Amino acid sequence: DLGDRQVTISHGPVPELRWPAMTMAFGVEEGVQLRGLQRGGKVRFSFAEGSQDGTYVIQAIEEGDGS
Repeated sequence: DLGDRQVTISHGPVPELRWPAMTMAFGVEEGVQLRGLQRGGKVRFSFAEGSQDGTYVIQAIEEGDGS
């Protein structure tokens, strides 16, 4: 799902963080373009821990096969 500065993504496991596969909302860093992405489409993205409240933010995102 795409919001103004938030994206909800279903992703595979992230072993480095001990995360199972899940669907979660990410904030989007200022300057990251969401234009051209489609709801339900596959993407490649990178993220990092954001603010002090433990949220995670997208640093880069593009259409892709999700691998």
